[in-house]
Amino acid sequence: YIGSDRNGGGISIFDISNPASPQFVTEYEGEEMEDVEVYNGIGFFGSDDNQSSSATGTGVDVVNLTNPASPVLITRINAADGGHHKVHTLSVSDGFLYTTDNATEVIKIFDVSTPASPQFVTSLNLNIAGSFASHEVMAQNGRLYVASKNNSDVVNGWTHIYDVSNVGTTGPQLLKAINTGG
Repeated sequence: YIGSDRNGGGISIFDISNPASPQFVTEYEGEEMEDVEVYNGIGFFGSDDNQSSSATGTGVDVVNLTNPASPVLITRINAADGGHHKVHTLSVSDGFLYTTDNATEVIKIFDVSTPASPQFVTSLNLNIAGSFASHEVMAQNGRLYVASKNNSDVVNGWTHIYDVSNVGTTGPQLLKAINTGG
């Protein structure tokens, strides 16, 4: 699954059962789908488009990939649901989806254990003074790693590490904030 912001953007799906000869299967149409994660036959495709006809992007498409040759949209998660319209990066772990838009310092968290009915859990604000924006998110093994940058220069950036092992009940708990530079 390869996301792209070229030619309208979307997700190109390849069969890599023979790694020496990948075969194109199909294209899932979308608006600048630059980030993708697939778990248990469900795709989470992030739209990083803020220049679309609606000037908003589509947020996250949740897609049934049981048959990769025929992807089926299950639902979308966007600002109407408490999320972002523009999703630069996403991560899925332990039934939770984490998204960032790289224009704000806010991470949006959803319970996606039932993919057809995602539930907003909370917003996480990094609370960094200045014009910082979350840029990358990665959730794994009960931890959430967030890389941010100052959008007005290239020399300032932070990494935040959160305990998200109980994110559905207690929310994310900050473990460490590290000034990592640009």
